Amino acid sequence: MIRLLAQVRRNRTARYIPAPIDVASLRKRFGMTQRLFAGRFGLALPTLRLWVRGDRKPRGAALVLLHVLARNPRAVISALRPCGNLGPAYRSPT
Repeated sequence: MIRLLAQVRRNRTARYIPAPIDVASLRKRFGMTQRLFAGRFGLALPTLRLWVRGDRKPRGAALVLLHVLARNPRAVISALRPCGNLGPAYRSPT
């Protein structure tokens, strides 16, 4: 981790551009409705619906969040739990 941070600091011009992600599949993997998924992870429901329909694509911080959810959902869950945002309705995707 320390090496990674040092590398990021040295290469200030590098920009991370995440790959596109299938939001509908990710949400289904969590077994949540659109409303619940959006609410649990701080996303606007109308925006989530646009992503699912393919009218728009997630970008920026939202896209990064979705990638972290896809690869390491426990990291996001752990970060949100102290805020009390994840209640008993949450079901782990794994």
